[in-house]
Amino acid sequence: MKTRPCVKLRLPFSFYDTARLEQWLEDRAREGLLFQRFLKPLWPRAKFLRGEPAPRRRYRLCPAPDRYTGRPPQEQLELYEASGWQYVSSLSLPIFCYYVFFTDDPAAPEPFNDANSLRTALRYPVSSSVVTALLWVAVLAGRGYLFSLSPHITTDPVFPLLQFLVFLLLVFSALDDLFSWAAALLYRRRLRDSAGPRAALPMALTRGQIVCSVACSLFILVFLALMAAVFLLNRANVPLAQWDPDFPLVTLAQMEGDGSWTPREDPELAIPRLVGLPSSIHYNVADLQRIPPPAPVHTHYHIDEAGSGTSGSSHLVLDYYVAWTRRGAEGQQSKLERYFTGERYYSFPAGIPFQRADIPGAEEFLYRREGTQWEVLARRENRLLSLTYDGNLDLRDWFGHIAAMLTPER
Repeated sequence: MKTRPCVKLRLPFSFYDTARLEQWLEDRAREGLLFQRFLKPLWPRAKFLRGEPAPRRRYRLCPAPDRYTGRPPQEQLELYEASGWQYVSSLSLPIFCYYVFFTDDPAAPEPFNDANSLRTALRYPVSSSVVTALLWVAVLAGRGYLFSLSPHITTDPVFPLLQFLVFLLLVFSALDDLFSWAAALLYRRRLRDSAGPRAALPMALTRGQIVCSVACSLFILVFLALMAAVFLLNRANVPLAQWDPDFPLVTLAQMEGDGSWTPREDPELAIPRLVGLPSSIHYNVADLQRIPPPAPVHTHYHIDEAGSGTSGSSHLVLDYYVAWTRRGAEGQQSKLERYFTGERYYSFPAGIPFQRADIPGAEEFLYRREGTQWEVLARRENRLLSLTYDGNLDLRDWFGHIAAMLTPER
């Protein structure tokens, strides 16, 4: 059986716990696993090469100066080599940076790695904390900005899920910063008490840092997987004439009924505040969104129709949801109802209550009207629709057809 030349092992300690890390690397060398470098992109790991066991090997993590360049200066390399120490790799952390050296000579003196050198290299994790704070501000500002562009995005089933993952990522990033500050303060105290730079940190602190690091990596992976699923499964701007839904779709052309319906052309809308590039509004098409678990709604259809006919200009927006369960549809209905009647909803006057109607085909049918504007919320079992209409027709004549959309045809 062929063995792999390289081995990657998860670190049992935090990167800050230098004393235990040095001992762990030496134990691996006795097993024939020779350290190469630390890996940080996903979770704390170390890369080793298989070789002959090195029972006498010692590793030392020597603090780098403030001006860290990724590799020791030539003078330091020559000084350490003259004492029997060889450079392996380096590691940059929020509170200090390390050069990793090793020796197989039991007579080699300890490298110049006293408390003063660590005190010179030690710093508080201000930069990482500032980055986390700026991310919090960016997420909050971005959410408010998206709402200002399209308030309806906050009722999209996938939006809360993405928002929750980003929130968890920021929470664990903030916790990781707190652990870094705690490690820096503890090192300061121990250096002040002359405990030496190789004193081990409390295991609770090191385990907390590992948990936060792994959690942040997992949340990033889940977020990227979710975004990839949304990108691959969804289809946008499908012409209504080419779309074959599993329910009897009500269209404005059908409501006009006399063949006079003329679709509105898609305008170009410049949004310089967003990216400085033009953005299109597409009418008379369907956007199909598949939402992976654990979101309660797994399918969301969005149809935006606009144009004119014998009755004049009209505009209809339909959002159709298919949930995994009846309870999921009820939850989405409650969310939409609160959203529509809230003060921040921009397309309909706030404070107008919904009225209930007994329409065959719907378990719940809510509507409200203000002038030529209508809003409808209807649900049956695990299906829910939200419809807004602005036109001169009496939408009550179409309540039965709207309710019929909740019954799948296949």
